Amino acid sequence: MKARAWLLLFGTVAACSGTAVHAAKYSKPKTHIKIAAQPDKSAFTTDCRRPDPQIAQKLCYLRTDFDPKDLFHNGDPKRGTCKAASPNQKARVQRALDLAPEYVRKRLFCMKGIFLTTGGGFGSWGLWEAPDSQKGNPDRKPNDGKGNNRLFVAISEDAVKDDAKLDSLQVGNLANLLHVPGQLTQVAHFESADDPAWATLAYLAHELGHILVGLSNADGSDPNHPRRNANVGSGAPIDTCFETVFLDGSPPIPPDGSWDKNLFHTPLNMNRFFKFGDQGTNKQKNISFILSDLTGDAAKANAALLALYQSGEFVSGMAAVSPVEHMVVTFEFKVLADAVPLSGMSKPMIRPPASQAMLLNDFLTMTRPKQRQVDCLARLGMLTAP
Repeated sequence: MKARAWLLLFGTVAACSGTAVHAAKYSKPKTHIKIAAQPDKSAFTTDCRRPDPQIAQKLCYLRTDFDPKDLFHNGDPKRGTCKAASPNQKARVQRALDLAPEYVRKRLFCMKGIFLTTGGGFGSWGLWEAPDSQKGNPDRKPNDGKGNNRLFVAISEDAVKDDAKLDSLQVGNLANLLHVPGQLTQVAHFESADDPAWATLAYLAHELGHILVGLSNADGSDPNHPRRNANVGSGAPIDTCFETVFLDGSPPIPPDGSWDKNLFHTPLNMNRFFKFGDQGTNKQKNISFILSDLTGDAAKANAALLALYQSGEFVSGMAAVSPVEHMVVTFEFKVLADAVPLSGMSKPMIRPPASQAMLLNDFLTMTRPKQRQVDCLARLGMLTAP
């Protein structure tokens, strides 16, 4: 199993893999912060002219020469021959769409294309054609809208296999990222999630989460963020909760926040794309989960993971890769929590280290930091159907 390799944060975004969650010994807060969900003001409501409920039936393999970091230089991902997916693969994606909460399903209907990859150098990714990437694209047609509706997702074929398992893919991807395959003991595990559709939905939700970060410019409060460049045209986000919840917090006291804000606000870390697993100079505030220190050392990796789960700040090790990845993996877990099981399925459970299994929504409201992170997604409109 290969971890997904590129994270794109342009008008595009792509991703990596999520992994299981949290630690034991955290009592549920007495109060839950309730924040009204904001309407989706992104491209999904302004430019999604032709939603396609049959998009799963058009599933095909990504053309092998398409390079997502060379944004549209050679045209759309589907340009040229697109090898059709198998009936079983299409059925798997359709089942994941049926399982998805409405705010995910409707957005995936707005994709220009959903593709499968065989891994290679890029793995899975999500892509938004920002205004600056429209120019010179030989495949773009005048009636394709203003540009923001041109959204693409590619997921690894591993996610649509008949024997795909959410838990094994999540744990395996994290182990591969840390270069300790088969050696992670301090990880949370998914239970009641053996149906392959759960794995497919997790991959789709993750890549959609990256697209939503780009469209909402959630991490772009800083005027120097490259997405605020006039050629891209992204404005300030409708809410600054990425800054106050995921980065250094603001009142109440003690402040929330899991990442060093000053380190994030540098050209190296406020980037439109980077290789997945490259943390730049980002550092967590309250734990130490620096990939360069952990890679290849199972003992250190397991100790760091245990501290991560016990902190109550991160839903998984994958969320500790970077501040943006933190937001995206939290979105992925919220999608899995909100999914409505189909006939014969159950709600997935999560079993943190040294703890009993629990429903994902209970896990996400177990500590104040995770509560506020989910509320931030709502404030940015990510949990509201377009």
